Amino acid sequence: MLPLRGQRDRDDVRVRLVHLSLIVASQVNKVFSQFALTLQVLLMPQWSDYQKRVYFIALAQLMTSDLLLITLAKALQVYYASENFLLLLSVSSLLPFLRAVRGVWWMIPCPP
Repeated sequence: MLPLRGQRDRDDVRVRLVHLSLIVASQVNKVFSQFALTLQVLLMPQWSDYQKRVYFIALAQLMTSDLLLITLAKALQVYYASENFLLLLSVSSLLPFLRAVRGVWWMIPCPP
């Protein structure tokens, strides 16, 4: 039995709609890929190995600076709403400090 003419027209429309959707998706994908590649070239730095090491050292110095650590401690004090947060941090860093001093005492020999 042959399908009715209306049924064939609806199937034709569906096929054309799927085909058109695939074409549009392909074009959008191409444009997005070009856009992403352009942004990557413009925004992502093209650093040499030496520049990467220099920036890493600068970032490490910034992360371990006293000002940043105090700012972080004060932010945590406000976040946890603790009055003696800096005192707690000072006391909690006492044991690691003593362990480091002990290690230095054992590694450096005393003169006779």
